[in-house]
Amino acid sequence: MGVFARTRSIGTAAAVIASLMTVAYAGMKVVMAIRGELGLPGFPPKPTSDTTNPDIARNEWTLALLGLVAAGIAAFTLLPVARRVPRWLLACAVWAAGVS
Repeated sequence: MGVFARTRSIGTAAAVIASLMTVAYAGMKVVMAIRGELGLPGFPPKPTSDTTNPDIARNEWTLALLGLVAAGIAAFTLLPVARRVPRWLLACAVWAAGVS
């Protein structure tokens, strides 16, 4: 196996793992949005969090949507068409999804 083939398989594994983990995060945010709670299941919100905000469910839905967008960007990198997109543009999209 050449260096490029090994790099491609590591990149593929990283994209699959990133996509799956982000979908799991989005799923947890959906659960919290349905409950109208802040944070993640099994983890209480930080003491500095504003738990009296009436828009908690909307905020959690927004985070779930952002998580699905991030998972979509990670999955997009696996498609053959992604090779035609300039690397800097794809890197910016992945970075933006990561910091959202």
